[in-house]
Amino acid sequence: MKERERMKERERERMKERQYETERGKKRGRKREMAKEKKNNDVDNNNNNSKTKQSRKEERIRNKQKNNK
Repeated sequence: MKERERMKERERERMKERQYETERGKKRGRKREMAKEKKNNDVDNNNNNSKTKQSRKEERIRNKQKNNK
């Protein structure tokens, strides 16, 4: 009888460990996804911000002209 209880207790402990490992795995996967998404956003932002000084200057002039009308 006692041996059976010990076996059940061991099984419970194993299940807890497995659950903990899967939770850790999920968190790791989520962190990886977030990092990839952030990297992709950074690349997009860099492409948008790659305007030269000249083009920014021209854009500012155009905006001023629009506002003055």
